[in-house]
Order: sequence, then C-alpha cells, then structure tokens
Amino acid sequence: MLPYAYKKFVNQKVKNAFILPTDFVTKRVEDELALLEGESKNNQSDRTGNYWRAQSLFTSLLAKRVNKNAVISGYGYNGNMLISYLLGLSEILPLPPFYYCDQCGHHELAPEAYLSGYALPAKLCPSCNTKLRGLGIDIPLHENSLKKSSSVGLRVSKAFLKKNHLDVAGSFKSKIERREHQSFSLTIGGATVEFSESLELSIIEKIVNENSMNIIDIDYNDPFVFETILVPNRFGLAFIATSLFDKAYRLTHQPLKNFDDFIRLMGFYLGPSSNIEKMEAYAKKHQGLDLVHLPTNSDDANKRLLNYGIDNHHAGTIDNSVINKLIELTNDRENKEELRQLIDYLKITMYLERKSTVLVKALLVYRLAYLKTYHLDLFTHAIDQLGYSKVSQIELKTAINQVKQIAKTANRELGTEELIKEVGKKFVGYVNWQNETFRKRIEDLIR
Repeated sequence: MLPYAYKKFVNQKVKNAFILPTDFVTKRVEDELALLEGESKNNQSDRTGNYWRAQSLFTSLLAKRVNKNAVISGYGYNGNMLISYLLGLSEILPLPPFYYCDQCGHHELAPEAYLSGYALPAKLCPSCNTKLRGLGIDIPLHENSLKKSSSVGLRVSKAFLKKNHLDVAGSFKSKIERREHQSFSLTIGGATVEFSESLELSIIEKIVNENSMNIIDIDYNDPFVFETILVPNRFGLAFIATSLFDKAYRLTHQPLKNFDDFIRLMGFYLGPSSNIEKMEAYAKKHQGLDLVHLPTNSDDANKRLLNYGIDNHHAGTIDNSVINKLIELTNDRENKEELRQLIDYLKITMYLERKSTVLVKALLVYRLAYLKTYHLDLFTHAIDQLGYSKVSQIELKTAINQVKQIAKTANRELGTEELIKEVGKKFVGYVNWQNETFRKRIEDLIR
C-alpha cells in the first residue's frame, strides 16, 4: 500500500511547483500515484512503503546538495514520471507543451504542431504581462517507469561526486563503493540509486558556480547557438563531436529553426542514423528523410504504431512481428505509400532511444553550445581547469610545422611567444593557449 504520507508529500510538491495546478498536471499525478499504488500491492514488488518513504528522505537530502542551475538528472524510464520532476530527480516535465506564468499561474496549452515547450515563441501573460515560460514535452506513462534498474539514475558533476559521496553514505548509514570512473550507487528501501559522472555537467556546473550564471532560463531557439552546434569544431560538445553527426544532419536536410528541430535531429543521430548507410539508401529511395513525419524516439514510434492498432508500449524494441503486422495492413489500405515509408524506415532502424533520454542529451548539448557561443573564454577555461582538454603530440607537431611553413612563405620570423599564440589559435575552443602546461609542451617541441 502506498503510504498516505508519501501521497501528501507529492501533492505538496505539486502546489510548490505550480501556483494553480492545471487539470492535466493533477490528472497525471493521480494516474502516477494509482500506478504506484497498484505496484506496491504486488507481492513480487520491492516498491514497498519503505521504498517510497526512503525516496522522500533521499529527495530532501538531494535538494540541499544539487546545484539546480547545473544538474540535468534522470535516465532510464524515471524521466517519464511527473513525480520524478516534482521530487527534483529529473528536470523533464512529461506533459503536453504549454505556456505557464510563474507569477499568477495562468497557463495555455500550445498548438499541436509543437513537440516541446522549449520551442515555443516568446509570449507575455495576458493576465499580468509577465513573460510566460514554455514547459513540457509529451511523454506517455507506462509500467516500465517502475523498473528497479531504471527507477532512479542521476548523472551529476565530478564536483558533486567528490563532495557528497561520503556525506550521502553517512546520511543513510550505508557503505558506498566508489569505482575509478567516478560513480557510486546507494541502496534505499530495496531500490538502487545510481550516481554517474557527466563531463558535460561538470563543465556547466563549474561555469555556473564560479560566475553566478543562470543556464536554465535561456533562449532555446537561438540561431547563433545552432551555428555553434553545426560548425566543424565541436570540442566540448562530446555527444555530437563525431563525423556521424555531420552525416546525420546532412541526410535529414533538417534546418535548426527551433529546439523541436534539434530534438528530432538528436533523436535521429542517437538511434536510426547509427545505421547510416542504409539510411542513405532509404533517403534516396523516398526522396528525403522528413523527421517531422518519421519517429525519432521509441515513445513517438509506439504512438505512431498505436494509430495503426498496434500496442508496442511494453516492448523494449520494434521487432519483426511489428513489421509483419504493418505489412499486413497495407493489403487493406488504398493510400499505402505513407505506411510503406514507415515500414522501410523501421526495418533499418537499429534502435530508438526513449524521448526522455533524447531530451536530456539535447539540453546538455544546447546549454554547452550556449556557453561556448556567448562565454567562450569561460568555457575554454573550465575545460582546461577540469583537465579534459587533450592535444596529442602529433597534433601539436603538425600545428607547429604548419605555423612555421605559413610564416616562412610570408617571409616572417616568429618569436617563441608569437609561435605559441599562432599554434594556440588552431585549438580555439579546445585549450587555452595561455595555459602554462600547454605553453610548456609547445616550448619543449620547438627547442
């Protein structure tokens, strides 16, 4: 049985998050509590009252430790839960996109064309003239949200792990085994909470903490940030710093006009585009690849399948049985082309990420690109200070030779300082050329 105290705790979180809770917020919370209630009655379940009380204790502790401006948490299926958002375990708000006023509680559902609240254009509240916030991304609720392995998973910064792992352990009087790659897990009331280091969050947290900067309330439809994401030099944007991202972007012909476009591109890059050669053949056969009409994550794929009468929400993947059902449907339809395109697409799709995972990664990349666009010095310094910037000896030697050759062609003689500066320019956004370690490595090579 789900404890009354837990229900009261969650409902209080609703009131804290929303001045005037909307009907769709209230209904989603009721549905989730009912799902948890049913799960806690299952004799085979470890979702006992102790588990949910422990979650409340854990959340209260976590709220005091985590920098809200830096941490984007939540992986596995817990990003599908509104309760996870209310408790601070995830910043994903799994609701239809809507406008919300933090001052008076006014809200408006977004037009159906929008995928997420992040892509909504700026708008003022008609009641109090305050700038409205765009919130929500529609993610369905299903039983997989309660899987033990994915109930609570937090990606946090290196600094958080260093400062808090012993403190967290002491608070619960539990032993925490730390591994070399900066992660640890904690068992609470029968459920495992996993903490894993995120390079991206480490960079964001360092810049935010040292410069009192807000990286949450920013413009998510900034064309200059999209330019940073798409340029060849994407050091620091680790998720997309690969040639596959370039191929995926070129293949989709998807201009980044707003954040919805980026979510679709990220979903395609993380899943289907991994089978890039077959995707290229698909795009050629069907005269393009329209991500607005093709699913780029598992939630949207299952929603599309449900429109055809196929319920695949309980499955982890889309297998041949689903494809065969779709093929059977083509016999009864006059307009078969759209369905055939979907079948061809799903046949060569190796896997589809969950929408919550896609959104988390899209937010991380965008926020890093925002910092790199408008605060390049701080961005470069943070990477350097955290020890993430690496330039190989071969790269340095090549850059030095190139600089010397250019100077020789121009009949210029470069002193040590000028040479270091010119070499440093070749790694802008990668390392700070004024860094003593970097300078010494160049000096050692040119002696």
